[in-house]
Amino acid sequence: MWIFFPFIFILLVGVNIAIPVDSICHKPLNVVILGSPGSGKSSLVDVLDNKCDLKPSNREIKENKMSIQECSFGDLKLRVAGTLGLKDGSSEQGVETAIKISGALIENYPDGVDTILYLVPVWALQENIKSVFNNVNLLISKDVFEHIVFIFTFADSILRNDGVEEEYIKEFKSKMLEFAPHSSKFINSSGFLFYRHYATFEGNNVMTFTESRKRFVAMAYEEIYKRCLSNNGKKYDANEFKEALELYKKKTVEIETLKQQRQELLARYEATQKNIIEFSIDLIKRSKKIKALRPSSFEIANDKSSEETLRLEKVFDSETITLKDEITQFEHLKNQLQTLEKKVTNFRLDIGKSIVTFNNALEKLRNRINKIESIKLQNFYFDNRYEESGLKTVEFFVRDSKYKKLEFEFSKALQFFKSHFKGKLELLENALVIPELTALKPTYADYLHHFNLLKEFEENLDAKMREIETIIREMETVEVQDYPGNAVILDLARQLDEIDTILNVNQNRISYVNYFTRLNVIRDPNSTNTCCIL
Repeated sequence: MWIFFPFIFILLVGVNIAIPVDSICHKPLNVVILGSPGSGKSSLVDVLDNKCDLKPSNREIKENKMSIQECSFGDLKLRVAGTLGLKDGSSEQGVETAIKISGALIENYPDGVDTILYLVPVWALQENIKSVFNNVNLLISKDVFEHIVFIFTFADSILRNDGVEEEYIKEFKSKMLEFAPHSSKFINSSGFLFYRHYATFEGNNVMTFTESRKRFVAMAYEEIYKRCLSNNGKKYDANEFKEALELYKKKTVEIETLKQQRQELLARYEATQKNIIEFSIDLIKRSKKIKALRPSSFEIANDKSSEETLRLEKVFDSETITLKDEITQFEHLKNQLQTLEKKVTNFRLDIGKSIVTFNNALEKLRNRINKIESIKLQNFYFDNRYEESGLKTVEFFVRDSKYKKLEFEFSKALQFFKSHFKGKLELLENALVIPELTALKPTYADYLHHFNLLKEFEENLDAKMREIETIIREMETVEVQDYPGNAVILDLARQLDEIDTILNVNQNRISYVNYFTRLNVIRDPNSTNTCCIL
């Protein structure tokens, strides 16, 4: 059954009873004091503990372990934690300090935090608003906006007057919003107090630092109590400090990644505009197109919050997508040009070597053809005894005449084949000129066309090399029967065979007809075969 009270109520999980928020807010409230070194954290802990007559201290909390101070004022009780001095959240040392603080808060406040007092020395408004915001952002997430109270420390010079203080708060909010335009909810949800360490000036009255601090204590407890009521007694989970830190670190990494990409884009852009006169025509066109897409600036001011900086980096990244695509295409085309240029150069060198090989082979073939000449055939099968004995019969003189005629006809066959192969040689001796790339600033299409011309040239050169091999094979296999006038040679050979039969000469020899029928007319110079050696 529900029990109602004339107060604000909350529902305890698992318990069917509504407890007044006012009752919860009179229980000891967990308070955390955050601030940079020298912002007055230790002094504030003393004041909240009603030690208002202590002189200001310069001591700083140096231990990693957090100490909790039990404090009270009237019927309100606090558990106050002073923390290590926060360094600039944008630095590595600042992150390390925040890690130690978040770990200590989770350990000491397992049930959560009611109020966070963030101390801002009055001079910070003029000196480093960025550091103030980054430190807040380092440990405090959006869910804690209603739990935070900014305390302007060392505010002795600021007149205790609602109008003056409001003007200062207004200026602080303005500077914070200028630094972090999207932080209006955070700024407008927070509370503000002024802590004067030595004296308070109120009109013509001057309070001593003890009186000034007592008044501050009353105001601070009241503000903390009001915060508890406005949050319906709900605490801020201490684990949120760690989560906020992780989010901040993730955000920092993302910012750094985008920043690096932005700087790399600038370098890539400049590479497309440098020494443009040396580019090919198609690269020059792309370079001009890229220049037209250039953003007004590649810089992003570093005087913004991490959240605003990340937003600006993302905007820059989004707005330069087309530029990045064009630069990528430029780089791709440039790489293709360089690759193709190198390929063409190496191809030309290889073709040059092939031409040397071809010319050497052509020279050898020319020499072999030039060695084909009329020769005197040896009378291989005639018995010299007849000549030695002086017995020269009619048959002998007839045979000698026939043999000389055979020698003459065979020489004609050799000249025929020499002319035949010279004709083929002349077809191969056309001047070989490697195609030249005439364009002053070759485009990719120019290089590609030239490469195809080189391929065509290489194919023609290969065909010529194959033709040389074909000619050599033909020279090594050509026979008397391939000679158009072979009938005359074979008839003379037959007549010689008949005369030798009559003269009964060398009956065991191979006949002239059989010999000349299968005789290779032209041979390799290294061949051991007789007759027509070149």
